[in-house]
Amino acid sequence: IDEKKNKLVAVKFLRPELQADEVMVQRFRAEATTAKAVTHENVISIYSQGRYRNSDYFVAEFIDGCSLDELLEPQRHGDPPLSLTCGLWILDQVCAGLSAVHRAGIVHRDVKPGNVMVESETGRVVIMDFGVVGGKRTGGEEEYSDTFGTPAYMAPEIINGTIAERKDDKSSIDIYALGVTAFETLTGHLPFNGDNWIDVLFQHVATAPPRPSSIRPEISDDLDEVIQRCMAKDPNERYRTIDEFRSALNSTIDMLK
Repeated sequence: IDEKKNKLVAVKFLRPELQADEVMVQRFRAEATTAKAVTHENVISIYSQGRYRNSDYFVAEFIDGCSLDELLEPQRHGDPPLSLTCGLWILDQVCAGLSAVHRAGIVHRDVKPGNVMVESETGRVVIMDFGVVGGKRTGGEEEYSDTFGTPAYMAPEIINGTIAERKDDKSSIDIYALGVTAFETLTGHLPFNGDNWIDVLFQHVATAPPRPSSIRPEISDDLDEVIQRCMAKDPNERYRTIDEFRSALNSTIDMLK
């Protein structure tokens, strides 16, 4: 309990055995610093950060709910998928939060259901875990490591190394990952599966994603096209911004009414 705010909060500590790893320490600190730079109802709020008994920590709002990944778990075992209305409503909030992140000049780099929380009582959706944001900001540009993210949601340009060639806007990697997340949220399945991560990564680079309607026939052609555009192999063929994607999603929501 935060006595000043009179509310329940979450305190995240860096495990003691990782305190000797300078890269992990810097990444942990960057997670808090980055999230604090964004103020939006669909982005986790960070209240403070510091050290206690030689361990780094930060204090964040407590989200009473579950991750989108946990919400989707029953579908992976044969349960019916979320209703399209519910799935699109969740995705709309993810778009709102991610748009705020991008307006702050930040690329999340690990958009996936496991980093999206859904509040039980209100249904509010919150983007969290900026742990791989990393990189230094110099002159308005951000330095990137060669590989980052989670293989099942990783954009082709990260895998084949062409991300370094995109000097302008690297937010398209978040748009791709959000497309994969949207596919999974609405169908209950990932677009690419394999016996190992190498196989999955190869498919991201070389295999066209299936149409969501091939798994869930009630999905419209328009919604198929919206999600597939997000997962275009060429970043230039994707939506230019999260707001463009959100607008396209909203047009499909209107068709459901």
